[in-house]
Amino acid sequence: MPEPAPKIFISYAWKNQAMAKRLQSDLQRDGVEVFVDYEKISGGDSLPERISAALDWCNTLVLLWSADSAESYYVKQEWSSAFHLQKKIIACVLDVTKLPALLSGNRYLNFSLYETGYAELCRSLGVEPKVIVAPPAEKRETPLPVTPKRKSITDTFRRKLKPSDPAPVLKPPEVFGDVKHDEANAAEIAMSSRWLSRKTLVALLVVAAILLTANLLCHNSTNLTQTAPRFRDKPDTLSSQDVKALLRDNDFYSRDYGWNNEFSNPQGRGFENNLT
Repeated sequence: MPEPAPKIFISYAWKNQAMAKRLQSDLQRDGVEVFVDYEKISGGDSLPERISAALDWCNTLVLLWSADSAESYYVKQEWSSAFHLQKKIIACVLDVTKLPALLSGNRYLNFSLYETGYAELCRSLGVEPKVIVAPPAEKRETPLPVTPKRKSITDTFRRKLKPSDPAPVLKPPEVFGDVKHDEANAAEIAMSSRWLSRKTLVALLVVAAILLTANLLCHNSTNLTQTAPRFRDKPDTLSSQDVKALLRDNDFYSRDYGWNNEFSNPQGRGFENNLT
């Protein structure tokens, strides 16, 4: 004897209402009768009449189980009433919250991934979903990346003509043999060349002047160091022969005053200095 068509009562916590609405919509699309109460229950210890009537009407309780459901008094009343009425109970687990002991022996579905959980629920109910559910992400074959064909520079900057666009008008090529055109270009090139030559010449003259000045300074410094005698920085006692030797060896200039020709050296060239 075939099983009767499923009549579903969805029990859920108020914070899981979005999941309950989605599940109701999918089940009704696939031809299943569904009852969901979206009126928030408040006050009283017993279930409202509409919930009691729905439990009597249904043959399957789909329990959306979560941490919020475990704390809901009315969810507990709904699934425990369905348990005592010997209704078929299918727990759809939304998180890692442990099921009650009375339901631990029943089969439960993992709804952490909705598409996979809904496909399992349809198999449990004997329902053929009208929309093919995609396989889990970890089992889905990842297509190989397709490398787009690189456009050439010409294709990138070429604008495709639309059917409504007029035909392009070709302009005549520019005449380069024109005398006026050639003379203007020649004058412009000559002026640029003269300007560049003048600028280059000035730069070369500046560099040459700097090098010449540096060379002269180095040369004068070297000559002074090599030719200029070094004077003693402490007093000394010299004999007459020592004085004559100094004048002669260093070619010092000593004017002949007539009163002491012995120590004169009027032909001496002296040494380079800045004294006057």
